[in-house]
Order: sequence, then C-alpha cells, then structure tokens
Amino acid sequence: MIVWLFYNTVIPLLPVPLVLLGSWLVGANRNILSLLRDGQLCFYCTALSAVAIRDVMLNSTEEGISIEIPLVGLLFCIIFSTFTYGIAVTHDQAKDWKLALTSIFTTIVTIIIVAGTRQTMGLLK
Repeated sequence: MIVWLFYNTVIPLLPVPLVLLGSWLVGANRNILSLLRDGQLCFYCTALSAVAIRDVMLNSTEEGISIEIPLVGLLFCIIFSTFTYGIAVTHDQAKDWKLALTSIFTTIVTIIIVAGTRQTMGLLK
C-alpha cells in the first residue's frame, strides 16, 4: 500500500506544494486554497479512478470476481470529481475557499475509495 500511495498520490500531487513554494520564492504570497480553487485536482481524481476501473475490469475477467460494488464506488468518484470541476469552471461567484476545500475533499475521498478497492481486490501487488 505504501508503494502505491507514493507513486499514485505523493508524486502526482507534488506540483501543488511546488507551485506554492515557487510562488513564495518570487514574492507572490498565495495560500494553498487560492491555488486549488479552479478544480485542477479533479483531473487527478478522474484519472486515478479511470485507471482503477481498467484494473478492476482486467482483474475480474481473469479471476471471475464480482465487480459491481467496486465499479459503483469508482464511478461515484468520477461523477463527484466531474461535478466539482463543473462548478469550479462555471460559477465565478462561488467562494474560492469553498471550491478549494471541495477539491481537497474530493481528492481525499477518491484516494480512499481507489486504495480501498485496490486493497480489497488484491490489486496492490
């Protein structure tokens, strides 16, 4: 699980703190919420879920495992992240901190569901 978390969460999300550090270095004091208000984390959530769906589908055809519940959870992640991104790009009046916190929450939920699905289905070899 630790190896999967490192390669699928730490490394892909590393640009967020690096951009924050870069903006601090050039004197543009921005907080993390102002960086995440545009829904950019939703692309990460969608990609993570889509790859997990592919792996679940491949594993189920080989092993004959029931995949309905894992697929529902992963599809929920895609729909939830798409909904969050849609609000982020279409509502200029929305509060920045609300969108940023929703993006962070979406990311955490997606990581938990994908990791749990992979763990349950034995895809963390």
